[in-house]
Amino acid sequence: MLCADKERRESPTVVELSGGLVEEERIKGHDWTLKLTSGDKLVLLSFKTQREYDAWLTKCIKVCIYTVT
Repeated sequence: MLCADKERRESPTVVELSGGLVEEERIKGHDWTLKLTSGDKLVLLSFKTQREYDAWLTKCIKVCIYTVT
């Protein structure tokens, strides 16, 4: 479940990652970003630390198709 904002004011959204696509994105101003695509849903996750990024990438690779852009 993902929340659209860090304050969690909105209802969380469920994104089915199994069989989805995970890509390492390079976005100006965001050093560690993952792009998750599943069906018609697209989610960009930006992390503050390399450690947090690596942990999420490892989890996502286990259930998604992994590509490097």
